[in-house]
Amino acid sequence: MITNILIIGGTSQGNVLGKTLQTQNINYVISYAGRVNIIHSKGLNNRIGGFGGIIKMSVWLKNNKISHVVDASHPFAEQISNNAYEACIISQIPIVRLTRNAWIQTEEDNWQNVNSFQDAKNLLNITNSKIFLAIGRLNIKFFYTFPQHFYLLRMIEELKVKPDFPNYHCLISRGPFNLDDDISLLKKFKIDLIISKNAGGDGAFSKIKAARQLKIPIIMIKRPILPNVKEFIFLDDVLKWLGCYSTDLGV
Repeated sequence: MITNILIIGGTSQGNVLGKTLQTQNINYVISYAGRVNIIHSKGLNNRIGGFGGIIKMSVWLKNNKISHVVDASHPFAEQISNNAYEACIISQIPIVRLTRNAWIQTEEDNWQNVNSFQDAKNLLNITNSKIFLAIGRLNIKFFYTFPQHFYLLRMIEELKVKPDFPNYHCLISRGPFNLDDDISLLKKFKIDLIISKNAGGDGAFSKIKAARQLKIPIIMIKRPILPNVKEFIFLDDVLKWLGCYSTDLGV
């Protein structure tokens, strides 16, 4: 029986799920890590900040009478996905993941697929390059040992700490992005390499399509292996799993 749902948020899919549950008068809370100040959570029942580890999270689940957990975090938010899974095991609470399909390489793409940020860094060489480092802010430190390159960064808000790159440009912009703008961006900065996480979905796919058209190679970082729980791509499937009414809204 559904009593209260915890959504592990941080993605547009999580926000849409929260809004849908709210319209159906179903108790829920959506949790954000709090790493980003600009959170599109207006009107949603939310909490911000970590849980303090697996044990404290399991206690929080119990104290807040959570009946179901939907992990709608970013595909690269490995720690919270692992912690949520373990906390649900301890608390004997069902959990599923609401995610998005990974991007698929085509014959027109020039990708080098790697397993980690460290592997991506290891593929760089000493030749000066103009790199679109499209990996967010948390892992740019991996590339500080290659200061000879120019790095184009695109962040959703101003960085609190200036990147340790001698030569870089940081754009502040939030997706979804479009193809024409990303083609113009890559041309403007004469980008000859993109390093990207395989985040999937539509919001940032335009840079992949732009690279395809401009014949720019991509070092693509594969998604981390997350706990083996049932995954859904579509909102309706999550609602059916929860036993809620379906909706025509997509994610």
